[in-house]
Amino acid sequence: MSTQILSIVPTKVTFIPHNAAQAEALRFLRSIISDAREIKVWESNSTQLIHPVEYFKQVNCSSCHAEITDWWVDAVDNAYKSNFENLAITTPCCRTITTLNDLEYISEAAFARFALKIYDAAVSYNGISANEVAKLESILDCPIKQVITRL
Repeated sequence: MSTQILSIVPTKVTFIPHNAAQAEALRFLRSIISDAREIKVWESNSTQLIHPVEYFKQVNCSSCHAEITDWWVDAVDNAYKSNFENLAITTPCCRTITTLNDLEYISEAAFARFALKIYDAAVSYNGISANEVAKLESILDCPIKQVITRL
């Protein structure tokens, strides 16, 4: 049996909300999602790749939109060697200076040290609504994105 996870992460890789905001965000999610197997805070001392796994399709340059998936695999391997401390890259297609986190992921992915994780709920398939995203952004005091993973 597969596991479906919705990870809600700050768009800024190293941002970790304060404890009160984390607790309020959990309360909010639990108030709007009743069918989850689990809703929890995930936090890491180092940056991690939040990957869609079975939903992964491709990675495009955020500037010229060329597909760079094969190149990206090697770039992630190189960044992993330094525990994702340095995500800065120059894209191979148009030489844009950006970060691995800011590329265009077809099936969203992210790099983060913090996430709210929702396991096996209906929202784990499509994400939360725009209004719910806005509410969480207000609670957490940061912009967020959603990564849908299937293991």
